[in-house]
Amino acid sequence: MPIVLIRGAETPAHFQARLDDHEACLPEHWSLTVTGAAHSVHMDRPEAYNRAVLEFIGRHEEQTAASDRGTANGRAPTRGGEIE
Repeated sequence: MPIVLIRGAETPAHFQARLDDHEACLPEHWSLTVTGAAHSVHMDRPEAYNRAVLEFIGRHEEQTAASDRGTANGRAPTRGGEIE
């Protein structure tokens, strides 16, 4: 199952710690931090949030299509990153 974790760079430390705990338990996933956003990334930086979600969906669609064609490369999803 594809998983994306999007966090704001300005998220308070106690939320960041919980996100770190959750992320440590996740299988392969895509994670990124949005600058200029706090805990409510979708409200603080809606354009960056939407761009990140659409990129994630696009990557998953490409992997699914490659898998359906039998051409998947077996690489793990990208981990980490930052979006401005």
